[in-house]
Amino acid sequence: MRAVSENKLSLDDKVNKFYPNVPNGQNISVLNLLEMTSGLDPAGPMEMRRIIMTMPMRRR
Repeated sequence: MRAVSENKLSLDDKVNKFYPNVPNGQNISVLNLLEMTSGLDPAGPMEMRRIIMTMPMRRR
């Protein structure tokens, strides 16, 4: 929430803004991730974890 208060991101920002290869990332918001309503399996498929763990976060 610190990043939100510092205007570094918005809860409405889409995941693909930071991680462009996340499947369906254009429809998943930061708020969805925080509320665990993104539809992504937290345990994952391994491919999803690999994408997130190996890609640097894109800055605004």
